[in-house]
Amino acid sequence: MLVNWKDTATGGIFIALGAWFLFAGYGLERGTLSRMGPGFFSPILAGILILLGAFIALRSIGVRPDSIGAVSWRAVLFTCAAPIIFGSTIVGLGLAPSLVLTVFCAALASRHMSVLRAAVVSLSLAAFCVVLFSYGLGLPVPLIGPWLGG
Repeated sequence: MLVNWKDTATGGIFIALGAWFLFAGYGLERGTLSRMGPGFFSPILAGILILLGAFIALRSIGVRPDSIGAVSWRAVLFTCAAPIIFGSTIVGLGLAPSLVLTVFCAALASRHMSVLRAAVVSLSLAAFCVVLFSYGLGLPVPLIGPWLGG
């Protein structure tokens, strides 16, 4: 019997994470549709994660195994660094510069992304996020932080 163990393991991880989130959110107040509590979406999202994991694991049966290729350490480094950069700079730099740095870092995770293209993507996405979160949703985070004189 052919089994793609990489997909089977991925499905198992999704199922385990979904079960853990389902268990961890069990005691949270659910609320109603008009007054949603902190535990309203957690069982829904955990169920979706469990179903997705089951689909991936079942799909891996009867499929020719793939070899796991070389690890792209550049992608691992930049992808892990991006949320750390955002979390450590949002208070000091403010929303706009922090988003630019975060998206620029995440964009450089791809070997196909040039520095110029990463800059354009980061400025565009930061502008969109500023309009959405600051003006559209009224998020109470300053656009420019105290490190930049804001």
